[in-house]
Amino acid sequence: MTQKRILGICPHFYPEMVSTGLHMTELFTGIASYPENDFKVYCTYPIKEEFQALNIPTTEVYKNVSIQRAKSVGAEHKSLLSKLVSNLTFTTKTFLYAMSKRKEYDLLLITTDPPFLAIICWMMKKIFRKPYVLIMYDVYPDIAIKLDVLKEKGFVSRFWNWFNKRTFRQASKLVVIGEDMKRLLQSNFPDIPAENYELIHNWSDKNFVHPIEREENQFIKDQSLEAKRILLYSGNMGRTHNVESILEAAIELDGKFDDVVFLFIGGGIKKNLVKEHIVEKRSSNVKQLPFQPFEILAHVLSSASLSFVCLDDDFTGMSVPSKSYGIMASRTPILGLLRGDSEIAETIKRDDSGWVWNSESKQALSSLIEEILSDDSQMKVKGDNAYTSFQQNYDLAISVDKYNELLKSV
Repeated sequence: MTQKRILGICPHFYPEMVSTGLHMTELFTGIASYPENDFKVYCTYPIKEEFQALNIPTTEVYKNVSIQRAKSVGAEHKSLLSKLVSNLTFTTKTFLYAMSKRKEYDLLLITTDPPFLAIICWMMKKIFRKPYVLIMYDVYPDIAIKLDVLKEKGFVSRFWNWFNKRTFRQASKLVVIGEDMKRLLQSNFPDIPAENYELIHNWSDKNFVHPIEREENQFIKDQSLEAKRILLYSGNMGRTHNVESILEAAIELDGKFDDVVFLFIGGGIKKNLVKEHIVEKRSSNVKQLPFQPFEILAHVLSSASLSFVCLDDDFTGMSVPSKSYGIMASRTPILGLLRGDSEIAETIKRDDSGWVWNSESKQALSSLIEEILSDDSQMKVKGDNAYTSFQQNYDLAISVDKYNELLKSV
């Protein structure tokens, strides 16, 4: 049997299994599990500070995936300049690697993180006729414009959109992870044929994330939280995540519930807001922890009575908070701080798996949380609904099979 030789490119990969690193590790190893695929991945050494102490080799094989790692300059979660340097370094090294190894792969599978990577695919397609599939995780330059990093009518933004149009048209397929993202791209690029898009949702893996009863939850025991109801934010706290609203609600609810703790786990630029909140003692009900080991993710997510999913209203369609699927896999209801027409908000409403709140809501977030905490039976119903929806739609095996079928067609 002739194998399809695939080169996957992403900045974060095993063992940096947080955020996109987790998803790409699960997806690429899943695709590599099919005997018709020969899969290699090019990534960076772990960038996040929580993983830098690990002794990571330059090359290794993990679950049938041959890994090649490159060292980058700069850091992702410091200044925007540092992140830019990190992304440009990785992009440059990726281009050199893709050029030198072009006879060893038939197809490129690449993400939009960092956003410059699509340029490499376009060049490999134009020069060497290498087809590529682009996974749209974030929509740039739209995000940079909303963050006031770029001007909407500036040269960089206009050139970026001009180049996006060409790289998107040359892709064999554009995989979008939400209907709201698809709508935004079709609005931005109306002349790209609808058949170029393929909607494949992100996922969680039922083999790693599953419900764990409270009395059996080792994370709760290790953190001495047996007497607490945990309101959890777990994951990256980036510039597009409106965690400020959660902290404000914590202040307003301080003293009303002795058994409630707002627990923040993870990294990102806004983790410092949580740290300052605690140091300055703005409320007594907030606790912060670093990223937890992947091996205990099921315990972490199952520890929550309620989990937050955040995306600032302005970034709807530009990104999809994929942590939602792990929350659903743990049978936990979601409180989404999201615009009502966003992918996850529509999922929550369709499945009756939680609540949706945004800046235009008439009810204060603290009031909604107080209302939720007063009805344990309703929380259980919504958690059960979330778990049922996950099993039917968002398990890793479902998404991997869709990707494999897609790659067969390229």
